[in-house]
Amino acid sequence: MRVLTNAGKYVNIQPLAESEIPILTNELLKCERLINHHQRFYLQCEGKCFYFIAWDETLPVGHAIVYWDSDMVFEPQAVRNLHIPRIEDLWVMPHRRGEGIASKLMDCVEASAKERGFSKIGLDVRLSYHLARRIYQKRGYKNTGIPAYELRGVSIINGKEYFWLEPNCIFLIKRLLAMQK
Repeated sequence: MRVLTNAGKYVNIQPLAESEIPILTNELLKCERLINHHQRFYLQCEGKCFYFIAWDETLPVGHAIVYWDSDMVFEPQAVRNLHIPRIEDLWVMPHRRGEGIASKLMDCVEASAKERGFSKIGLDVRLSYHLARRIYQKRGYKNTGIPAYELRGVSIINGKEYFWLEPNCIFLIKRLLAMQK
């Protein structure tokens, strides 16, 4: 999908193609983003997620992933019991922030959930990320009331394990409006 950013530039947002993995890996490593793009691509091929990439010509400028099943994540049981798609890792290159690329990625993620018949979608956000929380709330995301929790996991990239921790997260949900026919 070709979309116009707030800066008057066009970006293309589309699910990751296998041929794009080396470019994505090289460009995001410059920003110290250690992500196993191969794993995300294979999960996408299995129908477990969509991994959307925003491209400015041939360079990636942002990404977001939506998992269709809560069992794919490291959240508390109360969140997994909701059985709704979950947005993870919404990110935009630092030099492109403020252009609305994250909002365009969210539009694509939410539209894909609606197309699959989901009426709700959710995401984790740290309590300390006040700006992100305000942006999500403006988009209609509301706190579920589930107590704050930690996300923990391990990513394996090029055979090396990277442990990660996201402390003090809350889960927000948005009710998706029915698609117009």
